[in-house]
Amino acid sequence: MALRSLLERVPRPPRPRVLCLLFLGLASCWSVDKANLAAIQEETGISLSEGEPPRGAVPLQSLAIGQDGFYLLGFIPIVPIDLDRTFRALVKEAKAVGAKGVAKIRYVVDGPSPTKFQAFPIPDWSASIRLTGMTWK
Repeated sequence: MALRSLLERVPRPPRPRVLCLLFLGLASCWSVDKANLAAIQEETGISLSEGEPPRGAVPLQSLAIGQDGFYLLGFIPIVPIDLDRTFRALVKEAKAVGAKGVAKIRYVVDGPSPTKFQAFPIPDWSASIRLTGMTWK
């Protein structure tokens, strides 16, 4: 009887089901990435818009900016992506062509995840941001 009570007190290793739930819990984590467009516009004087350029504006060229990152195990930032930094790169390129603004801005964020795979079982722990827009003067 004493041996039985002693064995009941010994901690058991986590069951596979618990480990699986823990892994899925890590996979369901999410993050928020912000870009303060009002501050960027105020600092640079470049107008940013998801809509059409102002009436009478002359289109200059289309721009596409991308940033790639890497997250170890899908959630530890080694080379993090940053939406604000990517918007600032878009504005820098717009200023280089003499634009007063960027219209029709579209962006796609492909965030990291521990459950993202290139081809099973090769994990894809990358992340990326892609911004496109049309410069105008």
